[in-house]
Amino acid sequence: MTIFVDMDMVLVDYYAGIMEYAKKFNDKVEPNREKHLQKISTKYWLSDFFTEKEAIEVKKNIFHTFSFWEDMPFLENAIEIFRKLYEKYDVYIATSAFISESEVCIVGKYRCVQKHLPFFDIGKLIYCQHKQKLCGDYLIDDMTWMWDDFLGKVVAFEYPYNHKYNKHRITVKNWKGIELIFQV
Repeated sequence: MTIFVDMDMVLVDYYAGIMEYAKKFNDKVEPNREKHLQKISTKYWLSDFFTEKEAIEVKKNIFHTFSFWEDMPFLENAIEIFRKLYEKYDVYIATSAFISESEVCIVGKYRCVQKHLPFFDIGKLIYCQHKQKLCGDYLIDDMTWMWDDFLGKVVAFEYPYNHKYNKHRITVKNWKGIELIFQV
């Protein structure tokens, strides 16, 4: 069985990473996960703490910093359950590196995988924005537009920004849900 696993908001907590990094630019940044995750927009997440112009600059600084990508926090239980999934199935990490418009993202995500998932074959790290073109049994992701036309089954990490999407899918709230579905 072939499984593709996304990184941002699936393996790693992209939101927490951005908020943590944004504190370096404004010490009054106070994450409001429930409110901010209504939209999957970095600019929206930062709009409570920065002017629009500042938010664009902060976002650019974040995305062009190796340490942001390399040290992004992992979701609870992600590493342990991903490892079990990887040991049992043919698992790839399929992650977009192009939305950030920064080549630093490519190297940073590579370093993140090497550093935090040393058991993972780095040759199975795929940079791919159009994941619906991948050919496999499962896609584990959070972005609704990635699910369209994927020929396998979709397992969606449910967030406020995607919970109303009506396309047939299996939903999970966390990695314990993945553990149950794949019996690892």
